[in-house]
Amino acid sequence: MVCNRSLDRAVPHNLPCSAMPPISKNISGSGASAAMNWHDKDEKSKKKCLHATVYLTNGDTYTGEWLNNQRHGRGVQVYKKCSQVYEGQWINDRRGGFGTFSVPAHSAESPARADPEPGTARDALRTNHPKPHLQLNEVAGLHGPLVKIYAGDWQDDERHGVGTAYYPDGARYEGQWIGGMRCGWGTMHYADGARYDSEWRQDERQGQGILLLPDHDRFEGIFVNDMKEGPGKFFYKQRHQVYEGEWSADMPKCGTIRD
Repeated sequence: MVCNRSLDRAVPHNLPCSAMPPISKNISGSGASAAMNWHDKDEKSKKKCLHATVYLTNGDTYTGEWLNNQRHGRGVQVYKKCSQVYEGQWINDRRGGFGTFSVPAHSAESPARADPEPGTARDALRTNHPKPHLQLNEVAGLHGPLVKIYAGDWQDDERHGVGTAYYPDGARYEGQWIGGMRCGWGTMHYADGARYDSEWRQDERQGQGILLLPDHDRFEGIFVNDMKEGPGKFFYKQRHQVYEGEWSADMPKCGTIRD
């Protein structure tokens, strides 16, 4: 299970780790003086841009800047239970601005991915296992290297803006995001060498697009719900032919082939 609301919908979109758990406080001494001592320190902790490491009761740690007792500014959150790491900007206790999200390398092939699976693309078939680019790091408190699965903009704890996602089979998506999903203009580089350039909506290819296949065959036309639908052209590189006509559910239905 991915500990991240924006990174968990089938994998990707419920984030138990997004809420800040209570901080464990140890009060030494006795009576009012000890309580006063704690209150003084607590007030100081609310200073703007105070940099500190906080250990949470669920085992998570946060190292970075604070404002009004919230994560605000630049910081690193290590999610102990799922051994995942967010490094980047925070706004009012939520991920906001530019940041990266990483998971342990050994879990990169597990169901705990940060994105819906895009897919391979021979004739626009979808891959089942999009894969992260292996960028290995060591983070305090975690054993073993990490794999970056997303780098880009965030808003309200979700991927939002422009960013790059890396998938378990070597595929990657570069483009726009809205509410944690691929939405807007973007390019998907598939693991088999295929590439899709154009519009996305709710994590699916949607609208006018171009799909370039590994053998240099090419489709230009309309996508609906991630499949070729409506008018479109398919260019056969080796045969020097073009099919032009209607498509339905990814299959040619009515059209002509010309040299």
